Amino acid sequence: MSASKATPADLVKINIYVVDLTPDKLTIVCNHLKDFIGPNPPVSTLLGVPALFNKDAMIEIEGVAVVK
Repeated sequence: MSASKATPADLVKINIYVVDLTPDKLTIVCNHLKDFIGPNPPVSTLLGVPALFNKDAMIEIEGVAVVK
């Protein structure tokens, strides 16, 4: 986000994909997102998936930001 001067506050939508999502992983992801984004997260979608493109990856986060 640094090239565009965007900050976490500029996020308007995030998509999160977690391999083999469990309640424990959900708690960890949510806690880390709160630390990064703050108390007012953007609209988001979280999906459990069997695998990602990179076989070693466990999570993928895609974000859309609007910079004024």
